[in-house]
Amino acid sequence: MKDYSNQHIYEGRFLPGEPFVLDSKSPHHIFMATFEDDGVDAYFYAVDPRSVNQPIKDARLIYECKNLAPELRGQMLKVQILWSEDGKKALLLLDQYPHAAIDFNAEKAYCRMGVPLVSMWNQDNFFWEDRLLRLF
Repeated sequence: MKDYSNQHIYEGRFLPGEPFVLDSKSPHHIFMATFEDDGVDAYFYAVDPRSVNQPIKDARLIYECKNLAPELRGQMLKVQILWSEDGKKALLLLDQYPHAAIDFNAEKAYCRMGVPLVSMWNQDNFFWEDRLLRLF
């Protein structure tokens, strides 16, 4: 696993299926990335606070709580949102495993589930590809 210790990281610990939110802000831009577990599903949001009417530009489904692997139920997880050096890309890690990425410059978001919950950018399915890690 790549060492991300020198990069801009937000982190927390949470219990999957229990309401939890981790907000993060780009180190160089107004962009934000948010992880949310609402107790039913978990999402990764691309947020542009300048858009008053619709600040959420993309929302990617990370997992459905009802479909969590049995070994994850009742286990605290570490969540990290890592920002690229240019502050235009955000990476979501759960227990150091990459689950989603947002590229604000390209207006694209990617996740292992593929399908966006909502996207003001692009309705295409952008499935996770390990090559995305090179952006960070």
